[in-house]
Amino acid sequence: MASTRSVVKYLLSTGTVALMWATGLAAPASATQAVIVVGTQSPTCSNPQFSTIQAAVTAATAGDTIRVCAGTYNEAVTVTKSLVFRGAKAGVDARGGRTNPAQESIVQPGASTGFTVASGVSDVTIDGFTIQN
Repeated sequence: MASTRSVVKYLLSTGTVALMWATGLAAPASATQAVIVVGTQSPTCSNPQFSTIQAAVTAATAGDTIRVCAGTYNEAVTVTKSLVFRGAKAGVDARGGRTNPAQESIVQPGASTGFTVASGVSDVTIDGFTIQN
């Protein structure tokens, strides 16, 4: 009798796992992170969704990437969720100096800071920007 119960439990658990796998319940599908483009339509900036970085931050979901085209952005940016920011010079070593400011993503925040990461927010990457007053 005990072995019959063991077999039934095994079959039920195996069937449940198989059903979960078949319906996609076994592991949640990873959410697709969006790439949001900020800038002005140009040959080097196709189909921007926003003209300001802050508007893109507001619309973004945690984990998204915000790609900021070359240009000057007169704004301070408050980061309220985990995001990746890629400026026009992302991946380029800044120690090489500025060769052509027209090809950079420049943030001019005025009297404020360029990027402020809100308290408690982690996993923020900021790469390829010039921040100047």
